[in-house]
Amino acid sequence: MSEDKKSKSFLERAKFRLHSIYLVYYLGIIGLVAILCSLIMMLDENWMLQWPPTGLDILLILCSTLLIILIWLFLYWIRLASPLTRLTRKEFGTVFDVDLQQFDMLKQGLDQRIHAIQDYVRQCYIVSDRPLTSMEENKLRDLWLIIYEFTYELDQIRDFYQDWYRFGFSRRRRRRRFRSFLLTFLIDIMLYEKSHRFASVMQLNQNAVKFLDAIEVKDRMESGSFSRFFFQLAGMESQVRIVAGRNWFRLVKRFAGKKSCQHPQCQTLIDQIEATLKQIDQTAPIDFRKLEMLPERRVLKRAIHRIWLPAQTSVAKWMGTHRAMKALGEFVITKNQFEEMDRHLEPGDIMLSRKNWYFSNVGLPGFWPHAILYIGDPEKFKRYFDDDNVKSYLKELTNEECKLEDYLHKTYPERWQRFLNGNGQEDFQVIEGMNPRIMFHSLQEACGDYVCAMRPRLLDKKTKAQAIIKAFGYLDTPYDFNFDFATDHALVCTELVWRSYRPCENKEGLHIELVEVAGRKTLPANEFARHFAKEHGKPDAQLDFVYFLDANEEKQIAVVSNEEAFLKTHERSKWSFMQD
Repeated sequence: MSEDKKSKSFLERAKFRLHSIYLVYYLGIIGLVAILCSLIMMLDENWMLQWPPTGLDILLILCSTLLIILIWLFLYWIRLASPLTRLTRKEFGTVFDVDLQQFDMLKQGLDQRIHAIQDYVRQCYIVSDRPLTSMEENKLRDLWLIIYEFTYELDQIRDFYQDWYRFGFSRRRRRRRFRSFLLTFLIDIMLYEKSHRFASVMQLNQNAVKFLDAIEVKDRMESGSFSRFFFQLAGMESQVRIVAGRNWFRLVKRFAGKKSCQHPQCQTLIDQIEATLKQIDQTAPIDFRKLEMLPERRVLKRAIHRIWLPAQTSVAKWMGTHRAMKALGEFVITKNQFEEMDRHLEPGDIMLSRKNWYFSNVGLPGFWPHAILYIGDPEKFKRYFDDDNVKSYLKELTNEECKLEDYLHKTYPERWQRFLNGNGQEDFQVIEGMNPRIMFHSLQEACGDYVCAMRPRLLDKKTKAQAIIKAFGYLDTPYDFNFDFATDHALVCTELVWRSYRPCENKEGLHIELVEVAGRKTLPANEFARHFAKEHGKPDAQLDFVYFLDANEEKQIAVVSNEEAFLKTHERSKWSFMQD
């Protein structure tokens, strides 16, 4: 739309003064009418003026005066000028032509994107309630951003023409009023139909809905955009507006006159409205009986979730920082053992750890409660990734010669500097997810009584570099106390490892299947050990054994153990008092 033609004119102040004069003028007329009405009411049966007036006369006079004022204010409000009604007839014709062309283009683009997302969902079987793959997330994110932008642009056109009633009932302005209403109503029902079609497909997979809701784009889109999109465009308020608009459409079409209806633009809009209404009746019929309770149930469900999640979060925080039987920080693995283990590790290794007697172990299934991504200290990191394949990949990515440390320094300068600085006493060696966020830690900070390390056996250094780049991107992401793998705006420890190594376009990875726990797809750390045991000895096994420090609770020591012992750890009890 042409912004200069729709902006406030330089005569707005003068018009405001003129309206003020009109206001005083009309209030004076209202006062005279009220006085006249009061005098009529005070006449007796002989048409003689009664004085003093009775209480009933005074009440009737006040009520009639108030009614006249309200009617006049309503009519005055309708007649207030808007950017739409300020346009001259010639300006309106020019602007309407431009907006109609813009509308056709946006409608066509929105149709194409919604068809594309429907086809993609069917082809990829996203309708099953499972977390999305990385490729699916990227595809849905791109399509959603475009759909959101198209919808926003259409809503801007609707917002401009929704003041159609301010043209008043003048015959001179009838055609402009009629065309403005038709375009407004057409956008209303079209957005309802398309948003309903889009949302009905996406809601077949609640993980896809959660993912779309978690997307945030600075200055363009806030979190929760999909839910707002659905409830604003396909919700009860929109449906009530459509029903009212349909009734008004039938009325104005009858009384608009042949000349207005036969105008080429009006006839095209009328045909599109009738076609869209038929489509709505077939695919998204409006049922008020069903709608009466639906929004309330969803609101109640969200309210219960808001109450439950903070409580769940508080308990999880407390359990993750409290330990029974022994003091915090008293672990059986010594500093020398950590240093010895570190010599066997390579950046990209996946580690599992257990700190015995933590209350948080109770709420997590299996013996291993925690997963960690090992990256090594800065010197080991630089040496390991000084590799031709890694450099070749980075050259394709950046179009310039660089090493992995150069790329991370340029892409995440603050995080890379934090990694170089360490914690003041030790070098950072791992990235892990724990309360309150995804962060760097040393091996001694991340591990305690039991620890093991596994290595992706079929992945080269390039793929490991891609995984670590992904993990750097997740640093400082809040910890997900809801353990929801559908979105990445908050992560748990295993989700960090899973997402970092998840295969996607131009990236190999690890295929670790999620499991269902309490009706939700997730990945407990113990599943990594179970997966290792399941594939052990097979030619296509994805993980190799690297190191295992096993604890002896009775002697309060940790010992280097072997692969055979590690193979059975996923079957151990999670209860600390039952450990050997």
